[in-house]
Amino acid sequence: MPSGRLLAEASDRWKVELDAERSQIVDKELRAAIGFFMFNFHHDRGYPLVPSSYESSEALNHVPKLLYGMLVASGQPVGFSHPSSTLARAWSG
Repeated sequence: MPSGRLLAEASDRWKVELDAERSQIVDKELRAAIGFFMFNFHHDRGYPLVPSSYESSEALNHVPKLLYGMLVASGQPVGFSHPSSTLARAWSG
């Protein structure tokens, strides 16, 4: 089996595991912020969905906060408030 396919399958499993863990979070805003961050980090910015992507503290930079501001300014739903503190909590797990 080609390594790209193995990585894709592992990434799919990790996404299912991450979503299952996220669904257990009682705090609705934190749960939404984690989903927001995951989409921005993996889809928008192209980081692979592998556990090692979360090892660098550089990943939580100004980009998610700028995206939050753009969504609010354009009237789109975000799902949480207080972007600085909520995104920091989402990143720290």
